[in-house]
Order: sequence, then structure tokens, then C-alpha cells
Amino acid sequence: SSASAPPMLVRKANSYFDRMWYAEAAELYEQALLRNPEKQSSDMIEKAADAHYFNSNMSRAYYWYNKLYEAGKDEMTAANLFKYAHTLKGTGKYGRARRLLRLYDKKMEKELSAPRDLQMEEEREVALDNILKSEETFGVKNLEINSRYSDFGPMYYQGDKIVFASSVDSAFFKTRRYKWNDQPYLDLYVARMNEESDELRSAVKFSKEINTKYHEAAVTFSPDQQTMYFTRNNYGKKLKRDKHGINHLKIYRSQKIGGTWTEAEELPFNGEDYSAGHPALSPDGSQLYFVSDMPGSLGDTDIFVVDVHEDGSFSHPRNLGPNVNTEHKEMFPFLTENKLYFSSNGHIGLGGLDIYETVFDPKEGYLPAQNAGKPINSK
Repeated sequence: SSASAPPMLVRKANSYFDRMWYAEAAELYEQALLRNPEKQSSDMIEKAADAHYFNSNMSRAYYWYNKLYEAGKDEMTAANLFKYAHTLKGTGKYGRARRLLRLYDKKMEKELSAPRDLQMEEEREVALDNILKSEETFGVKNLEINSRYSDFGPMYYQGDKIVFASSVDSAFFKTRRYKWNDQPYLDLYVARMNEESDELRSAVKFSKEINTKYHEAAVTFSPDQQTMYFTRNNYGKKLKRDKHGINHLKIYRSQKIGGTWTEAEELPFNGEDYSAGHPALSPDGSQLYFVSDMPGSLGDTDIFVVDVHEDGSFSHPRNLGPNVNTEHKEMFPFLTENKLYFSSNGHIGLGGLDIYETVFDPKEGYLPAQNAGKPINSK
């Protein structure tokens, strides 16, 4: 009956959640929860909140985390308090977010059986105030080439072009209504920059040798533009999943020979039980930075680096350490001559993922990351 949450609906939502199809899972959890408000379980409320949070829908994630909090703040895990605090920032409720982060620190103190660092908490609050009060020193412009689907991971190519990932051309969007079992697959596109207007023009599929029926995204090119690295779902003849049913990401490399990109090979430090993605080369091509949750990570996902040897082999991955990586998420590295830019939700920020910058010091390694400020970052 429509009065209660059908078990099939919840099973389907759980199945989408396990496959990381968070937008689809969130919609089904919402349906199930709202059909029978008096029988809402904390487990399903948490799943709905998480599904929205992982899909960056902060207002709906806040709605459901708030329900969890009101039902029993003492029962909330440290991880849920952290995510709740981020949804408060993401909806502009900074005062309340600070209080929740203090609660999070107390909960972490209990879970880790270690004393709280009160000086660090005070420094965090001062740093957040400074970011909120900082002057806006950049202009941010939304490009005309953006679509209503995902467009992300831009990288310079051949001087006047940008290669980026998009799901805009997924065939099923054009042929039939969106169905639950469909997913828009990401492909790489290339567009030329128009210097006068600062716009990108006429995006076309980057390469039929690289774009497959799976996701391709996050590309980087060697200085001579003859080698590319990119992220793809882990698959052989078909999509591979680990023992938990998760399909991981891997980094692939392709060489340009005779004007054509060769069939991509996967890199040796990929794994079957963890993901590696978001590759970014240093400007001289001697180091490859990437994101992974491999063993040795400090948090959910960390940024690592390998040396790229002249024969095309690699050193062992090195974690960039606690000035860059936190116990939460670091993603999307980008290198200039002397700076590393990356996204994180673990450093002091305005909400969700913010962009940070850090400088490499030959003696000290990477210095503590600094928030790039408004308007690059927002709630």
C-alpha cells in the first residue's frame, strides 16, 4: 500500500546506494521515508542524509541529518556529526556549524581516547572568521559550455584547448525518459579557448580510442602532449567489483603515435580493492600526483605522488602528509611551477569541498594548506 514504505523500494534504494548511485538512492529513500513518517528508522534516515551529502545536495542532507540529531544527538557518530556540520555550513548556518564541530571534536576524543586540542579548535574558529571576512580578489564566471549535467576536471591541451569530462551526450538522455537503471556515462571532450571572450567553443568528443562505454574523466598531459593519463572505471571484459560490490577507479596511460591515441594501459600502482584517480602531472612531467584510498591513506581519500622515470616506470607512491591530507577527503590536485591546488572537506572551509593551495618547500615538504577564499569557495 502507499501508506507504508514498500520493502522493495528500500531494497532498490540500498542497491543504488551500494553502487554509489547516490542521486537515484536519495530519491527512493525520500519516497520511502515520506510515505510512512511514523515508521522512519534511524538507519534509513542516515542513508537518505548520506545519499544527499555524497551527491552535494546540502539542503536535503541537512534536513535528514537534522532529524537524526533531533532524535538523539548522543547517538550520532563522529562521522555523522562532521557531515551534519558541513551541511550547516552548506546552508549558511555558520554559528551552528561551529557548535557541531566542537561536538564532533568531543566525540572524536571519546572514540580515539585522546585529549582534545583546544588550541587547535580556537585556531580553526579564528581561521574560519578570517576566510568569511576576507575580501574577494577574483572574479568567477560561469562558462557557456556548461550543461545541465556534470562538466568537470578541465585540463589545458596544446596551448589553446581544454579537455574536460562531461555526461552531456549520454545517448539515453536523447532517446527516452530517464530510468532508474540508466546512468549517464562520462566521456572526455575537447574545446578551443576563445581568448577575446574567455569562452570555450565547439566541444567535440576527445578520442574514440579513449572514450568507452564506461566513465572516463580527469585527464592530464605530458609536457610534449604525446602522453596522457586519465581515470576510468575498473573493468576487463566487463565492469569489475570488489568483494563489497564496489566498482573502483583506476588510472590509465595512453601514448599518441601517428596522430592517434593508443589503447590505454593501466598503471602498476592501481589496485583491485581500492581506487586511484584524478591524475595530475607536474609542469616538467617528472612527477604524477593522484588521489587514492589505498593502504597508507590518512583519511577517506588522500593525495599521493610518484616519480615518473625516463623509461616510463614509476617509483612507489608517497603520501603527501598531514599538511595536505586529512582524515576526510582530498581530491582533484593541480600543479603549477611552485604550487599545488586541491579540493578538500577536511581543512577549515566554507562548506562541502573547498579549494586550497600549498607551496612545496625543499626542506619542509608541503607547507600547511591555505583556503583559496571567496568567491572561489562558497557555502
